[in-house]
Amino acid sequence: MTIALYAHKPHAILPFLRQDLPDTVVAVGSIMCNRTSEDEAGPVEGLPVPGVLSTIHATFPPAQNGEALQPGESWVIAYALPRPSEQIRVYHSLQHYPARQTPETIARAGAEINAVIDEMAKLYPAQRVVGQVPEVFRPFVQAHVGGPDHGRNWTYFAPPGGTKVDLSGVNTDGLELGLAREEDAALIFAENKYRSLEYYASRAAHTTVLRPTVAPGEPTPLPVAWFMTHGDGSVGALHTMPAYRRRGLAKVLIAKHLGDLEARGVPVYCNVENGNEVSAKLWEGLGWTRGWNATWIYQYQHGARKW
Repeated sequence: MTIALYAHKPHAILPFLRQDLPDTVVAVGSIMCNRTSEDEAGPVEGLPVPGVLSTIHATFPPAQNGEALQPGESWVIAYALPRPSEQIRVYHSLQHYPARQTPETIARAGAEINAVIDEMAKLYPAQRVVGQVPEVFRPFVQAHVGGPDHGRNWTYFAPPGGTKVDLSGVNTDGLELGLAREEDAALIFAENKYRSLEYYASRAAHTTVLRPTVAPGEPTPLPVAWFMTHGDGSVGALHTMPAYRRRGLAKVLIAKHLGDLEARGVPVYCNVENGNEVSAKLWEGLGWTRGWNATWIYQYQHGARKW
């Protein structure tokens, strides 16, 4: 199967994608948590400027002359996350309609997704991971690209009214909230090696931290706790250094970080590894809803193509 892809400006297609929330939360979050133009300044002056998510590719053309989009009943969007990420993301409209999911429609959707992956591989040869593949489509994608997967994760998304965090009993004495600095990336990487050092540095402006308070003019200390928004709009990497645990610092970070995102209208979600009951209980306790199971699939040499 071959398939044509049309280029869309991210913020032009955003209202259309928001109609299918929460199923499109990954795409919507990716657009809202990244620069979408080289002309757009970085989120915080003095911090590393993240890459650009300049194009959303779709199996339907952009709207013309103010007309509504005409996606048809079955459609696909795809995009490459900004470097240093090595991921592409693909969303099929069938995910939004469980009642339409039959072995036949799922197989057809899987073939369409794989055709889109082939086109994206031509456009973005350095992007070697197909991320956030829902379990319903995983067998088709994995058989097509041939690479291993990187575990399974449950997608959780925040309640419509926002996340309410009980801050009673927390102890932030001697600490202050702020944003990460590029210099903090080495510590974050040392505690969480899921991503690269370069990646954590690039997301400094999207990372909320708690660090010891110091007098003016003294060197800025490293953070003791942090929480970030990834390049796909998901929140994660929540961590508190051992000496500062049992003070409720995670609650403070969650309340501040999610409050800022939700104030901007960003639909908030996270990924929790299968079997991570501690994290699952944390998010469920905050009223979050468990959605679909997904995985990350690594591409490698497949047929005559070098992925």
